[in-house]
Amino acid sequence: MDQAWHDQVAMQEIYEQTRQAQQERHMNRSETIGALAKALAAAQAEMHNPQFDSVNPAFKSKFASLASVRNAVVPVLAKNGIALMQDVSIGDYGVSCVTRLFHESGEWMQSMELTVPVAQKSAHGVGSACTYAKRYQLLALACVAGDDDDDANGAVGATPATAKQATPPAAPAVSVSAERAVIVRRVADACIAKFAKDDEFGCYEEAAVITDPEERVLLWNFLHDHSKVRSCIKRIGELERASQKVAA
Repeated sequence: MDQAWHDQVAMQEIYEQTRQAQQERHMNRSETIGALAKALAAAQAEMHNPQFDSVNPAFKSKFASLASVRNAVVPVLAKNGIALMQDVSIGDYGVSCVTRLFHESGEWMQSMELTVPVAQKSAHGVGSACTYAKRYQLLALACVAGDDDDDANGAVGATPATAKQATPPAAPAVSVSAERAVIVRRVADACIAKFAKDDEFGCYEEAAVITDPEERVLLWNFLHDHSKVRSCIKRIGELERASQKVAA
């Protein structure tokens, strides 16, 4: 009995450490950002959405290229004393990008890491993922819109059929309505995205939204090719249940 209690306490400590680590994953910044925030507000007041200068041939959708986004954002930032830096790296889960803003006062802020999976293991696939990550981080930090559809098919290996598909490709042996199946599919995608960013607790929280037994089976079917994601959900779930037992 004592050993079981100690095991539960140890699991709760691991659980709390995991939760704390996830809470600490926030935007890094200098001790003060007053001057930077003022300059950024002034820059955003002058900014306009970039021109949609590119067309996705597969989806027939228009979007702003990275060059177009930079033309709309970087000169206005520079005019207000803000420099931009974007670092990219390649890891186990794809291409990661971190964007930093530096103000002439010395203040700075840094975005969280954005990781984009690379389905095509080629120079083109990696380059496409790098461009996608840099473009979307810059769009997010500047608060401008750059597209009306997903154009990152070269990076994620999507096709017109799969990207526009609203229902699961195969009917699993569970009784779930088409509307709920779409929602479960989105939850599965969110779990995969959270896990790719090393946000294991966030991955578990996304999965925990699905409580219906048959919908849980469907979620597991959608994650069939992502064994590491499923293992993460199981592990955090066990820690969650163990902490609840200790608290009780």
